[in-house]
Amino acid sequence: MNDSVSENEVFGNETKVNPQFAVGLPIFFELTMKNKRLRAQAELVGWVRPKILITSIPLDSRLVVVQRGTEMIVRYLFEGQVFGFHTRLLHKQNEPMTLWTLEYPELVEVKNLRRSPRIPLLLEVRNHRGERWYTVDISAHGLCVTVDKEPRMGDPVLLTFNLPDGNKIENLEGSVVRINSTTEEKQVGINFTEDDPEQLNLLRTFLENIQKRKYT
Repeated sequence: MNDSVSENEVFGNETKVNPQFAVGLPIFFELTMKNKRLRAQAELVGWVRPKILITSIPLDSRLVVVQRGTEMIVRYLFEGQVFGFHTRLLHKQNEPMTLWTLEYPELVEVKNLRRSPRIPLLLEVRNHRGERWYTVDISAHGLCVTVDKEPRMGDPVLLTFNLPDGNKIENLEGSVVRINSTTEEKQVGINFTEDDPEQLNLLRTFLENIQKRKYT
């Protein structure tokens, strides 16, 4: 039996619309393997409507062994909105290029971005103890990360990470505002403090550029 994603909806009670895509679009996979939730990033290569999507191989070596038929969730940002859908892996190609072929979605769920949109993004984050966390999503006011060891509600943290545009965020202050643990993973929500306007401005600029599709 293939591992599969949870049967929960992608976003919750969101609007369902026809898919919209663009070549080179960054997309984000979420799936479960051996009772562990995995997330990875890839790039959309092309599609044949309404049959298949073609992507690059996700940037996570653990996904090399994913079998055909494996179910997963895909999320992506397009024209200022976050879209998501359930799909499954139809084919893996190694030559002449390494590609994945996915089932084309009939409909996708769309989530309108708010004043401080949460952008799905996979980044390695180091805290002040040197522990490695990985982002699920990030906004101008906070982020959600997966962790191995849970902090406590209200704990202060210092976060260091590199943005994909080359800027480094170093020792950004925040505090733990949410903890969500399951048998598969531990997620922690962190709000940034407003004491570091220079670094927060770097982050806001990066996120604004994503929304305007200046960054791919």
